[in-house]
Amino acid sequence: MIGKQIHHYKIIEKLGAGGMGEVYLAEDTKLDRKVALKFLPERLSADPEFKSRFEHEAKATAALNHPNIVTVFDFGEHEGSLYIAMEHVDGRTLQSLIENGSLSLAQTIDIASQIAKGLDVAHKAGVVHRDIKPANIMVTTDGLAKILDFGLAKSRKATTETKVGSTLGTVQYESPEQSRGEKTDHRSDLFSLGVVIYEMVTGTLPFEGDYEASIRYAISHETQKPLSRYISDSTDRLQSIVDKLLEKDRELRYQTASDLLSDLKKLQRSDKEPQDKLRSVAVLPFRNMSADPEQEFFCDGIAEDIINDLTRVEGLRVAARTSSFAFKGADTDIREICAKLNVTSILEGSVRKVGNRLRVTAQLINASDGYHVWSERFDRELDDVFEVQEEIAANVTAALKLKLTGEVKKKIAKRSTENVEAYEYYLKARQLSRQAEKEERQAIDLFLLAIEADPKYALAFAGLAFMYTDIYMFYDSDPANLENANAASSRALELDADLAESHCARGYYISQSSNYQEAEKEFQRALELNPNSYDACYHYGRVSLTNGKHELALEMFKRAIQIDPADIFATAFMSMAHSNLGEAQKASETGLEALRKLRKHLQLNPDNVRALQLIATHSAKVGNHDDAREYLEKLLKLSPSDTGVLYNSACAYALMGDTDRSLEFLEKALSQGQNLYDWARNDSDFDSLRDNPQFKELLAKQEKA
Repeated sequence: MIGKQIHHYKIIEKLGAGGMGEVYLAEDTKLDRKVALKFLPERLSADPEFKSRFEHEAKATAALNHPNIVTVFDFGEHEGSLYIAMEHVDGRTLQSLIENGSLSLAQTIDIASQIAKGLDVAHKAGVVHRDIKPANIMVTTDGLAKILDFGLAKSRKATTETKVGSTLGTVQYESPEQSRGEKTDHRSDLFSLGVVIYEMVTGTLPFEGDYEASIRYAISHETQKPLSRYISDSTDRLQSIVDKLLEKDRELRYQTASDLLSDLKKLQRSDKEPQDKLRSVAVLPFRNMSADPEQEFFCDGIAEDIINDLTRVEGLRVAARTSSFAFKGADTDIREICAKLNVTSILEGSVRKVGNRLRVTAQLINASDGYHVWSERFDRELDDVFEVQEEIAANVTAALKLKLTGEVKKKIAKRSTENVEAYEYYLKARQLSRQAEKEERQAIDLFLLAIEADPKYALAFAGLAFMYTDIYMFYDSDPANLENANAASSRALELDADLAESHCARGYYISQSSNYQEAEKEFQRALELNPNSYDACYHYGRVSLTNGKHELALEMFKRAIQIDPADIFATAFMSMAHSNLGEAQKASETGLEALRKLRKHLQLNPDNVRALQLIATHSAKVGNHDDAREYLEKLLKLSPSDTGVLYNSACAYALMGDTDRSLEFLEKALSQGQNLYDWARNDSDFDSLRDNPQFKELLAKQEKA
C-alpha cells in the first residue's frame, strides 16, 4: 500500500492494524494535508447491510464537530474495501499510555473529562459510539484526548461472532445490556467509560475472565473490586463516580455525559490532588558555571546523584534522568517542562568549580506559580561535594513536606567513595558508558583510573563489569572480556553486597553464560535494594525474553518505562514481548510508540547504533521497507562488524520477506562467538523462517556451540 494513490489520497506509511482493519497515514493531495485512512476488512465491506449502515453512520459522525472527537473528512471504497478518511492525530492511544503504567489521578480526571465532553456532544446529536475503550481514544502530545471510530461498533455487532475460547476483544468494555445482546443507548457508552476510568487508575480491568462468556457473566453479575485495593490515593468521590458509571441497571447510572462531567469537575477542584502532585519532582541537569567546558560531566554527575538520592524517599515521585536531562540546554518554560514530565516541582541549579573550591546553587520551583519553594547557595571545598548533595536532597524533601526516615538517611549518607578524584573519574566514565564501542572502551579506562584512586570503590567495579559485558555482547566475543566482567562484578559484590548496581552488574554478566536462573536472582535482589533501578528492570526483562518468559519480560519492561518514560529500548522490546505472546494489536501499538520515541531520539543522536538497529527492525515490522533499508545501509556503514547490527539486519530482512539476506546476516552474527541461540529461538522477528532448513541448521550449530 505504501506509495499508492487512492483517489486523491497518497499513502505514506502504515500506522497500525487491528480487528477492525488497517490504518495508514496519507496525504490529501487536494487540500495538502495529512489524513488517517482506515480500511475496513473485506469480510465487512462485502456485507450489504454493513455497507449501508457504515455510510449512514459515517455521515452522522462527519457532522460532529468537537475538539475531543476525531474529525471525519470523507469515506469511500477501494478495490472492494470500505475506507474512511479522518483527521490524523499525532499522539498515542490511551491503551498505550495505560500499558506503560496506571495513570495519575490528575491525568485520569483530565482525560475522562475530555472523553465525557466528546460523548456529550455526540449523544446530543443522536450518535452513540458503542465501542468506547482505550484503543479508541487518542491522546496528543499536548494532552488532548480524541475519540475515534464513532458508529463502527454498532455495525460490527451484526457480523461479529462470539466463540468459546476466542481472542478477547471489546467484550471487556461492554455494558451489561450490550453483553446480553439487548438494545443499547447512550448510557452504554457511559458504562464503557466507567471501565476505562477504572483501568486508567488501577492499570487493570474491573471485570475479567478466561473466556468471553465468563467476562460477560462478570459484567452482568459481579461487583468490581474497590479502587483502594489498587491505589492508595483514591478518594470516596472518585469511587462514587466509578460505582455510578458501572451500575448494572442503566436507570441507576449517570443519565447523561453532562451529569458525569459536572461531578468530574467537582473532583478536579478537590483539595487532595494538589497535595499529591506536590510530591513529584524533576531534577534538571545543573548548569556549568566554570570556565572549563570539560566540567560539564561534573555538573551532570551531581544532578544525577541527587536524583538517585531522592528516589529513595518514600512518597516522592522523581522523574528519571533520561526524561529530565532531555531538556538540557533547551530554553523551555518551567511550567511546560513540568507538564511534559507530569511533575509539579523542578529542582534546578548550577555548579562553579575553581581549583579546590566549589559553589553550588540549587532552587526548587513550584510549577503552578513559578515561585521558589526553596533555594540555597553552598560555598564549600571540593571534598565536601558529597555533603552538599545530601543537604540538597534533605532540603528538597523537607520543602515537599516529606520526612526522611533514619534508614533512608543512612542510604543517602552512604557513599561508595569519599575520594573526590575517584569520583570525578567515575562521573566521566558514567557519561561515556552505554554509547558506542569507542566510548565504552574509554569508559573502561576511566573506571580503572577511579579504582586506582580508590581500590574499594564498589560502584566503579560495577560500572567496569557492565562495560566489559557490553563489549563482549555487542563488539568483541573475546572470552577475556567475560573473565574481566566476572572479576569486576565479583569484586563489586565483595565490597558492597547492599548496592543494587553490584547485583545488577553481576546479573548482566551471568546472563551471557545462559545461566538465566542465577541471573534472575541477581536482578531480583537489585530490585529489592532499589525498586527504581531502570537497569535491573530492563536487563531482567531482556533475560526473561531470552528465556521465553514473555509475560515476566512484559512486566519488567513496563516497570522500566514507568521509571523512565523517555526510554527507547524497553519500549521496543515490550513490542517484541507482545508479539511473542501472540498479542498482535498490542505489539503493533507498542511498536508504533517505539518508532515515535526512536525517531525523536535519533533527531538528537543521529549516529546512535543501537537506536538505529531498533528503528530499522520496527520500520520493517510496520511495512516501511524503504525506511528500514535506509537505516540498515547507514548501520552497515557505521559499524559493519557489530554483532547487534548483523543480528538486527537479519531480523529486518526476515520481516521484509528477504530470506536470503536475512540468513546471510544471521550466519554472520552467529559466527561472532556470542551465544545468541536462546535469543534467536524466541525472537518473533524470525517467525517467517521457522520452517526454513538453513535457519534450523544455523540454530542447531549455535545450540551445540
